[in-house]
Amino acid sequence: MELNNMAWSIFENCDDPACLKAASEWSKLSLEKEKDTPMFLDTFANLLYRLGDKDQAIKTQEKAISLLTANDKKRIMLRRFKK
Repeated sequence: MELNNMAWSIFENCDDPACLKAASEWSKLSLEKEKDTPMFLDTFANLLYRLGDKDQAIKTQEKAISLLTANDKKRIMLRRFKK
């Protein structure tokens, strides 16, 4: 979880390609430990997209979405209104 959180923080706060590349490596490591975790896949997909690998980003995000439960989807939808 910690690697994913660090990778997400870089995604949100840094535009430097070297930082984003490092964050994508951290994200990959988090997925090695928990490969079917939607949140980790989402982080990796966002990093891939930012790095210009749109095709792989879409595939990764589709996998993340397919693994979400109904409760996850409800929580995500509610989060939009709570911001």
